[in-house]
Amino acid sequence: MIHTDFVQAVEEQINLCKEHSNYKCGIFVSDKEQYEITLKVISNLLSGYENVYCSKSKYEAFAKWMNNGSIIKIIYPNEYARESRYSGAIISNSLDREIVNTFKSICLDKIMGWYLE
Repeated sequence: MIHTDFVQAVEEQINLCKEHSNYKCGIFVSDKEQYEITLKVISNLLSGYENVYCSKSKYEAFAKWMNNGSIIKIIYPNEYARESRYSGAIISNSLDREIVNTFKSICLDKIMGWYLE
């Protein structure tokens, strides 16, 4: 089930990516189903956009604005993700609390926390 709040949170992050250079948003998901849902939401919201490059692999997907360097990544939490810095984050509520607290401790310029169900 996709909640309107989630779509609105992704829309806000897309707008921030358009408006700011090198803005980096991480969307942290806990399983393949959330990964696929998030990928569909981003794909739908970005349809018709020019200068946005999209890529998908088994472990992460991203949309990158070629004109300003901004990026939205969909990621499974792991050691690599913990070392990254993000301007904004959308975090699944099904993730372990310790993982969520680790991400909160990362220096974020703007937190747009939304919790997938």
